Amino acid sequence: MKRTDFTQNFPGGIIKGDSRCREGEEMEEKIDLNVCYRKAFEALGITGSVQKFTDYITEYAPVVLIVLDIGGKILAMSHKGEYNETLLPEGMDSKRRVELISQMIEYRSKESDGKSMLIHASEEYYAVNEIVVKGDAEGFVISIPDAGIYNVKDAEETLIQMNDIVCQGLGMLLERQEQHSHSHISTIRRVIARLLFEGEGKQLLNGTNDIYNEYVVAPFRVAVVRAEVYNSLQLQKAANYVSDVYENVFVYIEEQYACLLFTDIHTEECREKICEVMDNMCEKYKLLCCLSGSFDEIELIDKKRFMCQKALEIAHEQEPDKRSFREEDYYVQIVCSCALPYIGHARYLERELTELASEDEAKETKFYETLKQYLLVGNNVSMAAKKMFIHRNTMIYRLSKINEILGVDINEPGIAHKILISILLQEQEKEEK
Repeated sequence: MKRTDFTQNFPGGIIKGDSRCREGEEMEEKIDLNVCYRKAFEALGITGSVQKFTDYITEYAPVVLIVLDIGGKILAMSHKGEYNETLLPEGMDSKRRVELISQMIEYRSKESDGKSMLIHASEEYYAVNEIVVKGDAEGFVISIPDAGIYNVKDAEETLIQMNDIVCQGLGMLLERQEQHSHSHISTIRRVIARLLFEGEGKQLLNGTNDIYNEYVVAPFRVAVVRAEVYNSLQLQKAANYVSDVYENVFVYIEEQYACLLFTDIHTEECREKICEVMDNMCEKYKLLCCLSGSFDEIELIDKKRFMCQKALEIAHEQEPDKRSFREEDYYVQIVCSCALPYIGHARYLERELTELASEDEAKETKFYETLKQYLLVGNNVSMAAKKMFIHRNTMIYRLSKINEILGVDINEPGIAHKILISILLQEQEKEEK
């Protein structure tokens, strides 16, 4: 079989191993892409590390490689400093990486040939392409020519093909590292989701090719989905189900949680549809979910995610047979769980409430739980009796005894609120023990 010649001349010299060939050494050097292929497959055979794979390739190729995850976070890079430490190349900050990724995604939407895109910016050349695993973009590779080593204008195709080789090799490496379920969500939405849920999305995306203004449209709602037993495939399938029904959603999967951001929720119909979709998803895939209320400021995304996660923990403990919850229904409990470390036993009526619980244990009464349920339903006797599965008259009798034991009027609004907070703080403390 005839060997294909993929070589290019580089007037400035190239790197081979640890040795650099500079101008003036009167030595014409070549880069052979067949060697790059061989290096990539050798690396796959000896390592499962993205960093080691990157280092192995750049022992031969005169480029700086930067490997990014789907949100632009650095997984590996080959740029070395004076003392062989790994350094971020000058000018490759978060904003520049996101700009390159966004240009790549725009290019891919028009050109589906799978080849790297060559970008010339700020007197630098970059070859950028996706790392594809089973049809999904799972990250990106940026190749930057080593300054002073070769002339990109004479070797554009070589740089592009070299970057493609690295992307193919890393795609194989990532595929064998973990199970993978095909995502129905577009690459750009997955990129934005990672940036938003890692806290720097608005700053990086705002003004970048109008991506932010086009995709991230208020009002918003956050949902946190959790598998009772960690299962990333189940979470991805559930995310696909939601995105198939509701288009304006961003999904970020991290460990046992899937975080969803719904956008552009302007009508009551949209709000109802989101609730229905999430309820159905929980039942279909046997997952737990908490959905936040609507909000307009994207800066609140982390707070809303935190509150949904807290609500999910509290709600599942209190109602283990239920799967779908709403953040606002557990607002007081969330606040109490955050206040507990600072308040401790300095709670309102701490001694009296502890004595009430002790009397229940000694006499097998249920005064403490009765008081809690009564206060949770806003001092409504009938509703509390229904929740306790007792007659209304029995509820009235218990409440009168509770008033005597505590020595306060539990129907006075200010007292009722303080007692409820103390009860919730006590219960939170028991759960954490």
